[in-house]
Amino acid sequence: MNKIKPDFICLILVCSLLLIYLPILPTQLTSANHGVDGGDLLTAILTNGIPHPTGYPTYVLLGQIFQKILIGTPYYRGAWASLIPAALGVGLISLLVGKKVIENKKTALICTLVTGVILGASQIYWSQAVIVEVYGLQAFFVAVTLWWLALLSSQGSSTQVLSKKRFLQFCGLSLCVGLGIGNHITILLLAPTCVYALIIARQTGLQFKYLGPQLMLILLGTLVYLYLPLQAKHFPPINWGNPQTLSGFIWLVSGRPYHDFVFRISSMELIGRAGALARILVDQFGFIGVLAGIIGAIQSPLPRRPLREILIWVFGVYLIFSLVYPTNDSMVYLIPPFMIFAIWISLSIDLVWDKKWNIWPWGKLIGISLFIYFAIRIPLTQSLVNPSKDNYAALYAENYLRSAPQDALLLTDSDQDSFPLWYYHFGLGWRPDIRVIVLPLTQYGWYQQTIQHTYPDLLIPPVHENISVDQSWGERFIQLNKKRSICYSKPDATSSFGINTKCVVP
Repeated sequence: MNKIKPDFICLILVCSLLLIYLPILPTQLTSANHGVDGGDLLTAILTNGIPHPTGYPTYVLLGQIFQKILIGTPYYRGAWASLIPAALGVGLISLLVGKKVIENKKTALICTLVTGVILGASQIYWSQAVIVEVYGLQAFFVAVTLWWLALLSSQGSSTQVLSKKRFLQFCGLSLCVGLGIGNHITILLLAPTCVYALIIARQTGLQFKYLGPQLMLILLGTLVYLYLPLQAKHFPPINWGNPQTLSGFIWLVSGRPYHDFVFRISSMELIGRAGALARILVDQFGFIGVLAGIIGAIQSPLPRRPLREILIWVFGVYLIFSLVYPTNDSMVYLIPPFMIFAIWISLSIDLVWDKKWNIWPWGKLIGISLFIYFAIRIPLTQSLVNPSKDNYAALYAENYLRSAPQDALLLTDSDQDSFPLWYYHFGLGWRPDIRVIVLPLTQYGWYQQTIQHTYPDLLIPPVHENISVDQSWGERFIQLNKKRSICYSKPDATSSFGINTKCVVP
């Protein structure tokens, strides 16, 4: 047992998670697990387009790679871009525990194993690993950033001269941190910990000649955002913000449409969300796991003080963000806190592992019991997060497109009805005769230009500048095209997918 290394345990964990996740990987478009945006993301991948803010260029480019090298349906191939990074993220966090968090070699292996099982089998983490969404890849980049921070904050005290191998590790991690910014800008919430780790590294003697290249590689990774203006010049059918202009680029990358959501919450709503958050924590880890995590966070004497503070920051800042960003899918921002909480649970095992009462090794019994507890929850969690059971989005789009009149205008009202139609119409090439128009977006000049280039046969009012707003443009557009059949879709709780459609034939 002593010959087994954490690296081997992590390899087994990654392979095991791939085998567990793979059977429920969906082949059809689904909105399960808060995956409504999957239709938009996958359509952008298939058409070299620009998805909704913040553009997610790293995810789009990775998705395009998976579309070329894997078999199966486009959605199935797209889900692999979440599956593999999510499994690797678990492996990296587990390896971090085994090599940088737990110093006791007797407990390093069991803690490595428990961390992987806890995190990989947690409900929200698993749910994002099996759909087309950015959060499985984001978990990987958070894990990479934590590794970079752990190495950086502890390296200077050991030596002022880095080996070639360690320097290359730093360079690879730094580049990944920059690419992570191109996947989801919430990784910038880790910026204070990066500054903190850099200061610690300098104070403990790490030379700037090693730090400078890392900072340059982070900036190099962020150049992935050049994908957005370069592709926007071709006017793909999915072209949010038309970021070939500076104003459109800023509008898109800054997530301008979502700014009003942040902190837009009353004190009573905040209390309610805090209570819901506590329930979610119990759902992920159970009462036993929550208690163990609290003990590990408070009582465990984590020897590396910078790392301890980094873990606390990551847990707290993402927890607060998920509370003050009151959207339906804000719980997915809890994945980084869950990663930290899994580490804390393992720290509690490390704390009690060698404890005995008379001859009874109750510490080991508790540690093994925790592992068994989380392992036996796997089948239940699998059934809860299985997206293959939810094909309502696919059925809605297929039935609607099959029944729509020839050359009709399909006027949509929300993400829920727009994104499935985009995927089938633009991504898969269904019904090239129809025209899909998202009415709420017609107020924006960039979307007016997109309609102009995507459907040159339509009659349109004069278009506006990139980010200009014209609330009446959509109404004038409909009037100019009244000779076509016009179909409307509206939210409707009584229908199977929550969308009701109605067509008016001239």
